[in-house]
Amino acid sequence: MSAVPSDAEIVQTFTRMRDTVQDFSQKLTELEMERNEHDLVVKAIEPLDGERKCYRMIGGVLVQRTVAEVLPMVKEHMAGIETVMGNLNNQLRKKAEELEEFRARYKINVRSDGKQGLDGDAPGGSGASKGVLA
Repeated sequence: MSAVPSDAEIVQTFTRMRDTVQDFSQKLTELEMERNEHDLVVKAIEPLDGERKCYRMIGGVLVQRTVAEVLPMVKEHMAGIETVMGNLNNQLRKKAEELEEFRARYKINVRSDGKQGLDGDAPGGSGASKGVLA
């Protein structure tokens, strides 16, 4: 027999889950921006002569290479970013589904005023808990 979590524990768990979903979403946004930057670089150097000098930042050090050397590396890195984005997107989808299931299981309602408490504590409530309000 498992113990029923208190309302405060439910709210804490929900908040933690929601923060995790937001963290995944924020990381996806950062990766999207980085992928876009790589795409801009590819578009800028692709039409150039392969023997032209090109500089690339590697581990905080600016290294001189040729366009022919840098272009494949940038494309490969961009493909890696896209792979990570795909994996992160799948994880985000799963976490969002878990969050929604948790919200539905405990009848959690999110108020726009940022206050947390029981649904019955809301103005006009009967005082009886109908679900958790986060």
